[in-house]
Amino acid sequence: MPRLLEHERSEAVGMLRAGSVVTDVARQLNCARSTVNHRILERYNVTGTVKDRPRPNQPKITTPRHYANIRRVHRRYRFRSATQSARQTIGICG
Repeated sequence: MPRLLEHERSEAVGMLRAGSVVTDVARQLNCARSTVNHRILERYNVTGTVKDRPRPNQPKITTPRHYANIRRVHRRYRFRSATQSARQTIGICG
């Protein structure tokens, strides 16, 4: 099931604040009741917004050039695992 967009989450909170039942809101948004009740409503009650919480991002180690090199090596040695190919090419590339 795909993630609800921010405007859909806002609609859900609006419908709940207007007095709709959780089951009806979930049915209209085509998602589970627990998503509406526990995730969206709880997030709104705690943070006051329905936006996604910030997630810690790790910087990318490989560049697009590294990915191309990994694919090239992996195509050449088809019976090698992708992990082995990546280890070999990243070691070569830097």
